[in-house]
Order: sequence, then C-alpha cells, then structure tokens
Amino acid sequence: MRFSGSLLILVTAVASAAPTVLEARRNSFNSDLESRGVINSALVIPRAGVTKDHTANDWDNILAGKETCQQVGVIFARGTFDEGQVPPNIGVWVGSYFFAALRNLAPKGIAFQGVHESKYKASLADYLKQTGGSDDGGEEMAAQVTAYLKFCRPKLKGKDIVIIISGWSQGAIVSHKAIEALADVEPKDLAQVAGHVTFGDPNKLWEELPVSSTIEVMPNCIEGTYPDYLCTKNLPKVPTSIEDIKDPWTNPPDALVKGDGNLKKAIKAVGVRLLSELGPNIISFIKQLGFRVALLPQHFMYGSNGDAEKAAKWVLQRPRVAAALK
Repeated sequence: MRFSGSLLILVTAVASAAPTVLEARRNSFNSDLESRGVINSALVIPRAGVTKDHTANDWDNILAGKETCQQVGVIFARGTFDEGQVPPNIGVWVGSYFFAALRNLAPKGIAFQGVHESKYKASLADYLKQTGGSDDGGEEMAAQVTAYLKFCRPKLKGKDIVIIISGWSQGAIVSHKAIEALADVEPKDLAQVAGHVTFGDPNKLWEELPVSSTIEVMPNCIEGTYPDYLCTKNLPKVPTSIEDIKDPWTNPPDALVKGDGNLKKAIKAVGVRLLSELGPNIISFIKQLGFRVALLPQHFMYGSNGDAEKAAKWVLQRPRVAAALK
C-alpha cells in the first residue's frame, strides 16, 4: 500500500540509543553533508541574500556594546540536526531564509538572534523526551529575551520594544516552552512579545503546550497533497513497509521541488544518509513512536517554498512592529 507523500522516521534506529551515540551519529551525518558540499551549496545558497554561516548574533553584539539596541527583536530556534557552519544558531533549512527575508524587507530596525547553540543542542535525544523538545532550549530562549529587554529598556528610554518569538520543528516546541517560561517567571517581559511564528510545529503531537491568548500567532504548516505530518490536521494511516518510508526521499515529488535541481539533489542526499541509519526494526519504531518522528521532505521546505518570506511580511504587518519601525 502506497501512502501519499509517505513517511520518513528520522534516524529512529537510534531513538533508544545513549545520548553520546546520538551526538556521534549527528556529527558524522553533518560532517558527511559538509564534505560533499550539500549543506553549503544545495540547501542555502540558491536563494540570494541568505546568510551563509547559518548564524545570527545581533542581540549578542548589542549586549556586548558592539551594536545599538533596536526596538524590534526577533529570536529563532532551529530544528533537530539543523546545522551548518559553526556556530549554527539559526540552521540551514528555515532560519537562514527567515533572517534573509526580514533583512531584505526591513534592512534597518530589526535585531535578529538565534537561540544559543551552547545551551540548545537541537538533539534527537531532547526531541524524544517524554515532554517533547528541549527544556534547556526553552529556558535559554526565555533568558535571552529577558536579557535583551533588561539591557535595551534604559537605552531606548521608554520606547516600546517588540519581541517576535519563532522556531522550526523542535525549535517550534522550544518557542512554546520559552513563552511558557516567560509567563511563569517574567510576565513583564512576556508583555513585550507581539508575535509567535512557527514552522512545521509538532507541538500537538506532544504535550500541546497552550498558546497565549495575548500573542498573535502565525503557524506555518504545509498541507494539501503532500502535507507535513508533524503539523498537519489530517494524519494518514501509519505506513507498514520500508518502501512507504523510502519513496519520498529517493523520488522527491516534482510538485514539491518545483524544478529546483539543487533542492532535489539536497533532498536525495539527505535521504540517502538518513536511510542508511535506519535499521531492520524501523516499522516497530514507527508503531512505538508514531507521527512524533514522522519526517517528510516537505518538512524541510519552509525556507525554499516561500513560507519564510510570508512569515517575514506577517511580522512587519503587526501593528506594534510597524509602529516601532516608523
């Protein structure tokens, strides 16, 4: 039986392995992609203006006195295994595109920052925890928001500082946890959060943390013929064969890659490497973990399909953001 789009369970063969094994395999996986030029050529560079080092440190530079405070601050949490050059605090798949779109649309007035990679490892081990997603990542994201506001409030002398919290994949869960942490510890800082942007958010497959009623949310989830199973509203049946898992990676649908040869090459390269990690017990892993680990090529498309740019436009249309940038 063939499933529309089919599934990939991302390195589920190592889901029950010790964290040290997970880290070793992750490093091996990314080193292999780097050595073959996949990360730095096929994934990011095809779109002009995308940051090539997968890093955004505006807030860090401001706190260090190297740059001036901005009224609009955007913070982004990358997804699992979402790495590029060191330090990879916004990743290669979505954060770099979101950053570039905001820079292109608003060259001045926005400070963009990734969640510190030293505290948020974006590891599979954290993603598969009982509560889903990195608790350390959520706490660090909240702490960075608080540090930025504490530093910039006196500098901006009473002006409204607007924060946008965002994340992709596991990073989307981290963004929910950051908002929850701010609500519990720093409600004054939570009041400065005017928008929450998520891409491929698997929150509903885990604890389904509540969304604040005071914050506008823009959830981005690919639906239609080839939905993203981590966030879709209409989950299909669980696959029962290896072919159902392998097919979308070895034969990415043209409707997804839209003639982009580099993107198709990247998807196939990632698929080859990931599929090599899958053991003979893959179907039992699927039954055990279900759609929490269901990855399709489309889960990686939020940068290249234009959703990151749409999200950037949405951010700029928020009334408080627009007022701050005047």
